[in-house]
Amino acid sequence: MNVGLYQSASGMRSNLDRQSVIAANLARQTIPGSHQSISAFEVKDDTSVQNRGRGEVSPKVVSKNFQIHTEVATDFRSGPITQSGDPLHFAIQGKDSFFRVLDKNTGSELYTRNGAFYRANDGRVLTTDGDAVLTDAGTPMTVSSASKLEVDEQGRAKLNGIEAGKLGIVHFENPSEALVDAGTGRYSLTEESLRLPGMAPADIVLQRSLEYGNTDVVGSTISMMQTLRLYEANQKALAAQDESTGRLLRMVGEKA
Repeated sequence: MNVGLYQSASGMRSNLDRQSVIAANLARQTIPGSHQSISAFEVKDDTSVQNRGRGEVSPKVVSKNFQIHTEVATDFRSGPITQSGDPLHFAIQGKDSFFRVLDKNTGSELYTRNGAFYRANDGRVLTTDGDAVLTDAGTPMTVSSASKLEVDEQGRAKLNGIEAGKLGIVHFENPSEALVDAGTGRYSLTEESLRLPGMAPADIVLQRSLEYGNTDVVGSTISMMQTLRLYEANQKALAAQDESTGRLLRMVGEKA
């Protein structure tokens, strides 16, 4: 077996996967509350590849003896915050706190940093996915069209100057361990006990603002070009080894 062929093929496969992750990060950059993904790769003997957690992408077979083991983790660092002027737009300054929302399809509680909310015709405050935004009491937040909404840095809401509860916000000591990607910038819990009530002490709510993706566009673009060069290098190495093997087989055939 020409191990070099499989090593070059595994290098091509891992760099192709890395390119896909970088492209997805760049595409999500303008989506409020999105987080970039970070990928890691190993090539292992297929008998040693084990399930190592929720972030794993199914191993891809390179040969009967080698597999590419890919793990993708979420980078929960906060992104840049920009003022929008909309009273139903909110950003959390800090990385450990999340808005509570109710999944419109399953009815389960999810968590997001995307504070681009809007008022539905029935008065409920919804996310861009149509999920209900929850109060700290766990009930859907409602706002009448005639109400003036003001929310302070602690998430306390006032409607026309009258106290009206608080935004539903929770925090996690380690979001990477507590949360699993549920799609479109939303996350579900791995364990109920990891959720802590209220905002993290150092975090604050900013009304009329949005937090955008935390992807480093310049750095990601450079990484994308580097990944392409690595892919091409492995491709050339594979072609060279294939040609060398072909010559060897032809020489053996001529002597036989």
